[in-house]
Amino acid sequence: MWLLLTTACAEPGPFAARAAWLQAELTADNAWWITRSPTLVEDKYARMAADPYDWLRGSNAVFLADQVRPDPERPRTRFLSVEDAASVLLVGDPHLENLGTCLAGEEPDPDEATRPYGEDGAPLLLEWVDLDASTHGPWTFDARRAALSLALVAEEAEECVGCLAPAISAFAGAYADEITARERGEPGWDAGAEGMGEGALVAALRESVREDGLLSAAHDDFTVVEADEDGIGHRRIALDERLDADGDGILPLGVGDAARLDRVLAGWTDGRPAGFRRLDAARLYGKGVASLPATRFVVLWDRGDAGLEDDRLLNVREVVDPPSVDGLYAGLGSVYADNADRVAAVAAQLWSRPDADVRMGAVADGAAAFKTTSLSGWFDTFDHAAVDRAFTLQVATATDLDALASTLGRALASAHARGTTLDGAPALGVVADDLAAGGGREAFVEERVRDVTDDLATLRADHALFLALLDDAGPLLGAEVLYP
Repeated sequence: MWLLLTTACAEPGPFAARAAWLQAELTADNAWWITRSPTLVEDKYARMAADPYDWLRGSNAVFLADQVRPDPERPRTRFLSVEDAASVLLVGDPHLENLGTCLAGEEPDPDEATRPYGEDGAPLLLEWVDLDASTHGPWTFDARRAALSLALVAEEAEECVGCLAPAISAFAGAYADEITARERGEPGWDAGAEGMGEGALVAALRESVREDGLLSAAHDDFTVVEADEDGIGHRRIALDERLDADGDGILPLGVGDAARLDRVLAGWTDGRPAGFRRLDAARLYGKGVASLPATRFVVLWDRGDAGLEDDRLLNVREVVDPPSVDGLYAGLGSVYADNADRVAAVAAQLWSRPDADVRMGAVADGAAAFKTTSLSGWFDTFDHAAVDRAFTLQVATATDLDALASTLGRALASAHARGTTLDGAPALGVVADDLAAGGGREAFVEERVRDVTDDLATLRADHALFLALLDDAGPLLGAEVLYP
């Protein structure tokens, strides 16, 4: 364990012990980035401090480590009694804002009049868009974390009084129903299906994404068009003079960044389009929470046409190993050749179809790994703050939150059903047998409602301790000893 310079809340007692544990876990989880880019870790911690949901997003390693800590006061689970139930391929960090839309096919040209989804085009799917933390472990860990994220959203939607327990029940019930149906051989939840029962919150995301996709909104966010001396327009990435006060912005590539991006793009094969031509590239800062300190590039590319119609954007981001926690198994060097192989293989297993993002790929660059994904208005995720706004504006009801919860539950169950156990066996039968052995749907719903109350209280208390640690130990929690 890393030696820290200070420990906040130094008075003896359980709060001091918990604060010291949080400090050590966060420092260990962020050690790689602290030694390399301490300022970016400071920005990450500041973002986690400002919003309890961003604290949840940035503290997955703390959540997972807490699940395996001995605690005689913790209620025992009814599940995980079936062989291999603790070695299922997990989404890893299945919170609400990691579920979002993917356009399963090529992005249409901006001037296309036809709607690029449905029978004659690429469908708009709901998928787990960030699988960086995927690993093998107890399937209930995923269910518990997803429920916690939903509970935090329900609690913060002040206009939705009494929504928390029904939403968690809807989530858990939908998860159990999906696993049971798939085990019986019945058609499962369709990630691309739309219609009755999905609710206003799910429908609003789809509607927003369609509008942004058809308008090529990502181009407006990241690029500008300039005319050359002949009056012909050319697109380039819009650079900032400097990062803003929050550490957000787009800056030119440094020499080291340029060389690294060259290597990654040279090694990129899966998802690389025919005729790929790099037009411009820049370093992107301030995106994400857990991955905020990761090296991230935005690449402007086309297929060689002279016009602007085939201009597209690519996101290239560093991916670190999943959290190292007893009871979880990343499989690096055994199940997967390396971290890049893990990233690509997990997406192929857990997504509803392999072309959910046709630009998805992964490249090893020495000890580091990078993934490529589409950067487009067709790809977006749920926003916890948008749920609160929807209730404040009275465009969503408790029924809509329950529908969102059910979608979350079915999406998680579908991913688990497509995965495998650590030894390569199908996970669906294992989870189904474990659900039945633990008491079935009713017992699973009851346990999720019970545990989420404790998990939510722990999250709130830990966030308060984190704020105290920042005040007492400094913006890096006293980890200056890790500086190079």
